[in-house]
Amino acid sequence: MTTAPELAAKASELAASFDENFLDLGHVLRTLQDIDTDEFTRTVQRIGISSRKAYYLTTIDRAFEKIPAPKDRLKKIGWTKLKTLTPHISKANYATLLKAAEKNTDKELEAILRGEEVTEKKKAILMYLSRDENAEFEQALLMFGAKRSGRGMPNREEAVMAMARWVLDQQEG
Repeated sequence: MTTAPELAAKASELAASFDENFLDLGHVLRTLQDIDTDEFTRTVQRIGISSRKAYYLTTIDRAFEKIPAPKDRLKKIGWTKLKTLTPHISKANYATLLKAAEKNTDKELEAILRGEEVTEKKKAILMYLSRDENAEFEQALLMFGAKRSGRGMPNREEAVMAMARWVLDQQEG
């Protein structure tokens, strides 16, 4: 049996090449989590990944341990999409879901899993805002119809578009 310090050292080694090793890292972290939760927590902090990402990796390992899909295929799909699939994946549906993950973005995959039809490819916008700018942005989104749900705003895209249309209408008028 492998000891907690050995697993912690292996996790550090695997984390150095995260993209290539995320499946193996997830397995090592899961094993470490199962035998020593305190060492798991310390190791996650030491290797420099968020605890959320560490829990995603352990969840992926649990969900996919009995799925007969080649490791290389799962690596190509990536940890983000695999995380999205974890609540839904089974031996009965894995072929269909993996194919959907290969053909769609993570956001499209989320929509498919909610039973929505994906008809149009969408573009992502990444913004870096200060804390004050983010607070102002969220306030504006709320003014244009966004709703809070926990820490997020699931309909923020619609609110951004309502704001953009309002600005464009102001130019025309």
